[in-house]
Amino acid sequence: MTDPRLTAWARTLINYSTAVKPGDVVSIEGDVPSRPLLQALYREALKAGGRPVVIPRMPEVQADLLELGSDEQLAWLSPVEQWSRGTADVYIRVIAEENTKALSRIDPERQIVRKRAAAPLMKTMMDREADGTIRWVLTLFPTDAYAQDAEMASDAFAEFVYEACKLNAPDPGAAWQEQSASQQRLVDWLAGKQVVHLTG
Repeated sequence: MTDPRLTAWARTLINYSTAVKPGDVVSIEGDVPSRPLLQALYREALKAGGRPVVIPRMPEVQADLLELGSDEQLAWLSPVEQWSRGTADVYIRVIAEENTKALSRIDPERQIVRKRAAAPLMKTMMDREADGTIRWVLTLFPTDAYAQDAEMASDAFAEFVYEACKLNAPDPGAAWQEQSASQQRLVDWLAGKQVVHLTG
């Protein structure tokens, strides 16, 4: 049986975080272990009237590229990635690594080359966010690897993630709206201030 919080999570990401509207093209990109959430996101995007596209990712393929790829291959940007960041109305990314040390054997210089090559993708997305032509969100799906890194049991780490995402609330979207309103009071208070001195 699927945890109902996955549906609540997907509904929150679709309706609150990215506010999918009818006709929106929604790129849902996620690591394969997050499949239950990816499917829930697809369903909720359909219910919102969006046109979802699911792009599954296998994290180990990135290690293959970095280890075996030529400099030209490292610099090449997939048209799928360019479409996700440059054309889709909504971009949702779900990270779910099964091995957080998968790149440990890779020369850091090669990783830097790849990061530099991919920098235009982030710039495109940030420019589009600034001009309001893309809405996006990133979330982390609990895996055994993340639990091990946190020195927690897998079930306990999953509960930690669900709680952090407010998925135990009766209405997670409403809980996030309340959080947003609370933060806005601080944003308004900080407006125009250059220095804030705290004593305690």
